[in-house]
Amino acid sequence: MDYVGIGKRIRAQRYKLDLSQEELAEMAGISLVHMSHIETANTKLSLPVLVDLACALGVRTDDLIFDKDTLGKDELLEEDHSGAGRLLQRAAADPAADFVLV
Repeated sequence: MDYVGIGKRIRAQRYKLDLSQEELAEMAGISLVHMSHIETANTKLSLPVLVDLACALGVRTDDLIFDKDTLGKDELLEEDHSGAGRLLQRAAADPAADFVLV
C-alpha cells in the first residue's frame, strides 16, 4: 500500500476543507501525533482509522487509497482482486450477456 500517497491525499483534502491537523485528528478520534505521522507516512494506518478519516473528510476510502487521476480503467481493474474486475471485463466484451451480481 502506498502510505506516502495516502498521506498526501489526506493532507490535500484537509487543506481543501481548511482544517488543521488537530481538528481532523479530533474528528477522527486519533491523536495529533498519529495524524501527523499518517500524513508524513511515518506510520501505517489501520482500516478503522482510514474509514474514520474518510468520513471526517467527506470522501470515500477509495479516494484516499487510490490516485484516480493517474490510474486508468485497466489499472483499476488490475487492482481488483475480488473477481469483480474480470466480471466487468466479460460484461464489457459481451453486452448482450445476462449477468447476475449477488
